[in-house]
Amino acid sequence: AAHIRDKYPGTVVIFITGHEQYVYDSFKVQPLDFLRKPLRRENVESTFLRALKQCDIMPVWEYSSREGLYQVPLAEVCCFISDKRMVKMQTRKGEQTFYGKLDDTEKKLALRSVNFIRISKSVIINMRYVRRIGYRTVRLESDEASWEFNISQAYRGQVRKYCIDMWKN
Repeated sequence: AAHIRDKYPGTVVIFITGHEQYVYDSFKVQPLDFLRKPLRRENVESTFLRALKQCDIMPVWEYSSREGLYQVPLAEVCCFISDKRMVKMQTRKGEQTFYGKLDDTEKKLALRSVNFIRISKSVIINMRYVRRIGYRTVRLESDEASWEFNISQAYRGQVRKYCIDMWKN
């Protein structure tokens, strides 16, 4: 696993074992999960669904504008900001806009990645770009820009739960 992780850093590692004593040795390769033998169908399905969502190196965000159809790798997207009937997509390389609703954007993102979370009625962020998160605010940074957003009261519990769930693994 260490050799594979060194050669292909984006690889999702899942251990299947009947020997729990090796769990601590595997932290060096940052596995997604451990499946204990005997395998249970619901555990396998749950783990593999999480693995699929976490592989957002490949998934892209597809949108259309007056100029044509576009695809942007999700790993490049920092956040989505709703502005009336437009959605501003902040990427590592700049801003792009398209017509749409943030509710639809959120649903579409949920099928492609676990890294995006809604923090207010008008903002969805990519946790990969979070540099500081507090009770009321979050700061995102990319190579070219930085953003600071308020976490609305209605979303604070959801954001806190997401952070705890994601960071405990």
